Amino acid sequence: MANIKLKIKPIARKYGLDFLLAGGIALVVVSLFLKVKAGPITLLDIVIIGICFMLLLLGWLKLQEPEYSLLISIRGLIYHHRYGHLKLVREVIDEIGPATMTRENVINELPYVGIRVKAVEHIMDSMPVRLMLKLMMEQRPLLVEGIKSRWPTGGVPDGWLVEDTLYSKSNNCQYKGVMAMFAHRLEHNFELFGYHILIPHNALDRPPEQFINFLQHWLRQPQQTLEKCCNIKDSEQ
Repeated sequence: MANIKLKIKPIARKYGLDFLLAGGIALVVVSLFLKVKAGPITLLDIVIIGICFMLLLLGWLKLQEPEYSLLISIRGLIYHHRYGHLKLVREVIDEIGPATMTRENVINELPYVGIRVKAVEHIMDSMPVRLMLKLMMEQRPLLVEGIKSRWPTGGVPDGWLVEDTLYSKSNNCQYKGVMAMFAHRLEHNFELFGYHILIPHNALDRPPEQFINFLQHWLRQPQQTLEKCCNIKDSEQ
């Protein structure tokens, strides 16, 4: 059991093939019906065709998600995204928990699992630039909401709405361009939400509270936690 690995299938991918098949079959049936139908195509026919294409699109988008969003082993975890992956060894992870945002002195839980690392460079050194750019774009609305909560009357400091393209730390950690912008974004995430990396709930395979509890136990006792989880899965099959 020393090389045990847990593969997490994301909810975002679930039923992708079903939607694709349903949309394709429905489109064929509607097309055959319209071919033998007497009279012109009506607005209802157009709406039904539109629904078929929506099902096809939804199924296709779901199947673009990686088959496994997370690969968890005793040594560490790998977060898979359609634009790349992030690999973190367990020793560099400081804490895992629910990402939150404070608004008007009320703490609101966000639909993300947060990962806090001991140093930003642990993330920077194990993530492709393409994924950095995509995550900044995807999570831009969340950043804006966090900024509005932190500075509701304005006065946002420079480098928050548009991250600086230079990043430097006293330990000779220096980045430029997109990498520098992403390093700043990681620090902004930490200040606003308490964690550097934010993994959306639709990348999980179970309720967020249950998954976070599992990862917290895994962080302290990786082998025992993985063995217990895999034994439970085996008994359910």
